[in-house]
Amino acid sequence: MGEATLADSAENRARDEAYDGMVIMPNYAMLSAIGKDRPGIAAGVSEILFEKACNIEECTMARLGGDFAIMLMLRLPEGTTVRQIEQELAPLRDELKLTIQLTDLRPEDAMEAPEVPKHVVSVYGADKKGIV
Repeated sequence: MGEATLADSAENRARDEAYDGMVIMPNYAMLSAIGKDRPGIAAGVSEILFEKACNIEECTMARLGGDFAIMLMLRLPEGTTVRQIEQELAPLRDELKLTIQLTDLRPEDAMEAPEVPKHVVSVYGADKKGIV
């Protein structure tokens, strides 16, 4: 544990020196978690993110068959790395048998305004090959 703290401190010092006198852009990440649908996935993920002071900028969740998927765009607090968040999520990942992917996101990609749809089309019908 001490080695990780020392490495993180050295990483933070190097970052601070590199950005001395510059505006530091927020640190963003994209998180996806997929597993069998069961109570506690969204609550567990969001609780850990809250404890680490991460802000959920955008979120989408879906239930497909017996599986559940959640995608989150996160704003990480200054000095927090994707690796640290992955380590915090590891016990939940193991407990709920989730597949979790967490990747850095460039600030300019995170801040792009989503295009607002001008029309929404909903189609209902019997399932058949080639429908999508």
